[in-house]
Parts: sequence; C-alpha cells; structure tokens
Amino acid sequence: IGTEHGPERVASEGAAQEHRSHVGLELAPLTRERRQQLGVDAAGGVLVQNVVPGSPADQSGLQAGDVILGIGGRAVNSPEDASSRIHAAESSNKPALPLLVMRDGTTAYVALGLKPASGAG
Repeated sequence: IGTEHGPERVASEGAAQEHRSHVGLELAPLTRERRQQLGVDAAGGVLVQNVVPGSPADQSGLQAGDVILGIGGRAVNSPEDASSRIHAAESSNKPALPLLVMRDGTTAYVALGLKPASGAG
C-alpha cells in the first residue's frame, strides 16, 4: 500500500507497479494470474486498476477491470508503455485517442477523450 503523489509510480513488494495518467487512469501490469481470471489470451495488455470519477477516462466509459490491449492502433505491453503513449497524444494536443479495450471477454474500441493541457503556451 502506498501513498499517491500525482502521476508517480507506486511500487509495493517489488512487482506490483501502478501508473496514473492525467486522464484519470490507474494502470497495473497484467499478470499471468490476472490473465487467467479475466480470460485474456492475447499477449500484452495492461489492467485498468482504477478510474477517477469525473475524469476524462470515466467520461469515456472506461472501468476498473478493463484490459487495454492497444492504444492508437498499436499493442500495449506495460503500464509505462500505455502512459507514455497517452502523454505523447496529450502533448500533440490530440482531442481523443482510440483504445482497444477488453471487458467481460468482448473487445471494442473506446475513444479516450484527452483534456488539453491548461496553461500551455
């Protein structure tokens, strides 16, 4: 158990890492055990650990327990990979980013709305 300080990584017991993005997503690695529980056969992917209520991720329909398999048409392999792609899209001032998401054994694309960085300029 750790204390969150913005978009920092929190590590506990050496293996469990969580990443939080500016869009309100907390991401965690998809372990072999989690893959079996969720029925994920595809390689890669990251687990949505939590979604901040009222955040862009929440407004886009993402939920805790979702598995993000791809971002922007490319497979995702780690929370760090997913976070860097989201941050890159935010830095490019893209209005939204397509995510390939698996929920309850079904995959679908979700448009993750990106909030423009305030005070930029």
